[in-house]
Amino acid sequence: MRVAEFLAARLDEDEAALGSGPKWVLGEDPRSAHVFDQQGNYVAVCMPHMIVDHSERNAEHIARYNPMRMQADIAAKRGVLEYWGVFDGLRQDDSAEDGKINTAIWSRLTDVLATLAEAYSNHPDYNPAWPDDPRPDLMEK
Repeated sequence: MRVAEFLAARLDEDEAALGSGPKWVLGEDPRSAHVFDQQGNYVAVCMPHMIVDHSERNAEHIARYNPMRMQADIAAKRGVLEYWGVFDGLRQDDSAEDGKINTAIWSRLTDVLATLAEAYSNHPDYNPAWPDDPRPDLMEK
């Protein structure tokens, strides 16, 4: 499996898990940290007695990584994958005058994909050789 295929599959899984959820926001109650959706429904309640000394920080974290933000993150990573795909095609075209440049750009973008893939290093299909050596012969697992 190539690193690009691995990353695309993980992004598909992330997107499927998100669904089409709304944006989440922090509540205004200073005594506890609540997270609401845009309709005012509770998403999470982080009370000081439930999560010792971390309730406000946890609520901020939950609100910050809301479904809309995660969808934007997935879209940005898909953009990098798409850009990589352009150079993957150009690199394989032996008639291209700029073959060495295309291969160099492809190699650097492969480094970027490998770095993004590190977030999924606990997945059984992850190949630890990807971040260290993105040569074409190591793209297959």
